[in-house]
Amino acid sequence: MRVRRHCCNKPRFAMMWPTPRVLTLFSTDEADDAMKSTARAWMIAGFCSANLLAANLLTGCAGEPIRTLNVVLTSGASVHAGKRTPVHRFGHDDYVWQLVDFSWSNLDQNGGIHRCTWNWYRNGVLVSKTPQKYLRFGHSPYTLETHRPAAALGVGQFRVETVVDDQVVATSSFEIVD
Repeated sequence: MRVRRHCCNKPRFAMMWPTPRVLTLFSTDEADDAMKSTARAWMIAGFCSANLLAANLLTGCAGEPIRTLNVVLTSGASVHAGKRTPVHRFGHDDYVWQLVDFSWSNLDQNGGIHRCTWNWYRNGVLVSKTPQKYLRFGHSPYTLETHRPAAALGVGQFRVETVVDDQVVATSSFEIVD
């Protein structure tokens, strides 16, 4: 905050920007009150937003129980061609894709919001993990997908796990060769 001095060296005005597009002049007492008021408003707005987000997430997680319908491990070329041809051996220039289909009993409802992550293992050692994502299962069947370039994973025996709400719901094993 920049303060202008009056001829007797007393603070006269303080410049304050309550919003990026408005420049307003206040006396110093008014500026302090405005700053406190603005900070209080932002704190209340943040608290309300956090509560609404938490309520939405908890409501979604308590929704329909989901079940795994189908798990397909395929290549990027197959996915981009609109196919789901199963592949279990990949070359260095391939992309490894896992597609997992889900459904639930009441098809008139969405499947709720679920906590999802993917774990990639080489020879039993975790080599890649997707950060948790909260995804809304909007319609049945709902497909989750994950993919990695084979070159980034290296050569060896691999396994990818799809984890939904802290439970492994799909596992696919594959091999990457030179």
